[in-house]
Amino acid sequence: LAKGEFHESTLATLGVAHFNVTVKGVKLEIWDTAGQERYRSMDTLKLYLRGAAGAIVVADLTRAASFDAAVRVIEQIRGDEIGCKIPIALAANKSDLPSRQVEAAAVQAAAADLKLADARETSCKTGDGVLALARALVKALPPPEAPPETVELKGPSSSTACC
Repeated sequence: LAKGEFHESTLATLGVAHFNVTVKGVKLEIWDTAGQERYRSMDTLKLYLRGAAGAIVVADLTRAASFDAAVRVIEQIRGDEIGCKIPIALAANKSDLPSRQVEAAAVQAAAADLKLADARETSCKTGDGVLALARALVKALPPPEAPPETVELKGPSSSTACC
């Protein structure tokens, strides 16, 4: 999503990676926590979600435990303690691999049960579904807030200073 390319030699994320990407004129901030358990605590989720207008949660289709963990993260985001009502998309990743443990029906069932903005199978390797998922999330985002009203001053100013 960030660069539109995949390299077999790319190392897995250690810790947290952060990058920005623009989709349909909307700047997205991407936080990659590599599914690590320590980033799933309520306090940590609140930190990453502060000011967010939407979220993409990624699951690995070749690992059922990864999919279950992604569903739990979405439930936490939507739960009473965090109570975040932002649009969420689920990227069911690694659809290019034959060793899948999660079927397409489970992805669609999760999308319906969790009332997701979008859920689809993706492949970061081939690019299948990645941009479409991001576009669907952007489409589900609330419209930007209107800028505050401008106040016009009447009459000429005798000062040339700005303050």
